[in-house]
Amino acid sequence: MKKIMITKNNFIALVLFMVSLSAHSQKMTQDCQIKKTAKSEFMYRIDNEDVKCMIKNTGKKTLVYMFAVWCAPCIQELPKLLVDFSTREDLNFILMIHSKENSTSDLSRTEAFFATNYPEVKNIYIIKDELGKGQRTKYKEFLKRAGDPEPMADLGRIVLYNKKAEVVYISNYTKSKEEIQENIQKFLKG
Repeated sequence: MKKIMITKNNFIALVLFMVSLSAHSQKMTQDCQIKKTAKSEFMYRIDNEDVKCMIKNTGKKTLVYMFAVWCAPCIQELPKLLVDFSTREDLNFILMIHSKENSTSDLSRTEAFFATNYPEVKNIYIIKDELGKGQRTKYKEFLKRAGDPEPMADLGRIVLYNKKAEVVYISNYTKSKEEIQENIQKFLKG
């Protein structure tokens, strides 16, 4: 397993990014009247329409990172993604966890993970339970509604939206890291 090295400069950029991410996410959440989960102070329930609302209100391209705190490869990628996008003013970055919105144990584990590793993050998004029974079902339904022709319940997914809230790319486990990075870079330049 490859370790991500966080240098002092990257760490400072990461902290600054997390503070700006938190404030920016708070504004997007308020503008679209997105509600908190019943069991958490900083996790919000969203669906595809909420994501589109957040994008339309900011007029920015958006990268949604879908992950779970128990997914080691997902967590390994998280610091790199945060550092890579720490200076981008032209991009929304949404962290979406794979969890049941009313699972006290899942939410407690997620809150503990962020409190320990990224205390500046105050807005985490969870797919609304109304999209399906169980984590896998609602996750796949979210991806299907986003336009994924073959939604899989694999984690560490990246969904890229243009400024019009249209999905332009969805990664999955069959894509290499290089291919995913190439698509993200193409998306950011376009």
